Amino acid sequence: GIYRNPTNTGTSPYNADTDGDGLDDYEELITYGIDPFKSDTDGDGFSDKAELDGGSNPLNPFDPAINLLATGNGGTLTEFTSEFSPVFAATNLTDGTTNNYWNSSVVPGAQQAFTYRFPTNKAAVIHEISLYNHYDAGSPAGCRDFRLQASTDGSNFTDVVSGTLLDQPGVQRFSIGNIETYSLRLVVTSGYSSGPWGL
Repeated sequence: GIYRNPTNTGTSPYNADTDGDGLDDYEELITYGIDPFKSDTDGDGFSDKAELDGGSNPLNPFDPAINLLATGNGGTLTEFTSEFSPVFAATNLTDGTTNNYWNSSVVPGAQQAFTYRFPTNKAAVIHEISLYNHYDAGSPAGCRDFRLQASTDGSNFTDVVSGTLLDQPGVQRFSIGNIETYSLRLVVTSGYSSGPWGL
């Protein structure tokens, strides 16, 4: 199809989403200015919808500010230490919302680790980690000390950043530089509570 004008895009009038990326053709052309014939307009390996949902620019392959670990973007949680219940599941750590959170088992006896793999086992360049600590006003419940580890083979991990989370609400960002990795492991080593830790 050939783009002719806003009412005649050259796409099929019988298929609202020509490229199958979850955005209708009108949205792609008029709202976002992206290609309705390509599910990944900028060719960076992430669909236009995934980039828009993740806050990235689908026209810029060098703007990958996207939650690569979210299940909806193809990330996979491959291993975790504990979770309090299915409501406070480990998968809540990367769902992109602050309404859901993870809680450890009742009293974590040791560090809590979460291992993730990127979409379709591709390598990714990581610039920062953003963590939102769980916070109950007047009752310490969040995680405290953590470290992030990266692996190029999925089994040998190296520390890339460590830090202490503040016991307060809000996103806390930690710069990593530019680390190319195939998988990540978040290790929480302490919490602000003698009960379950939340993140």
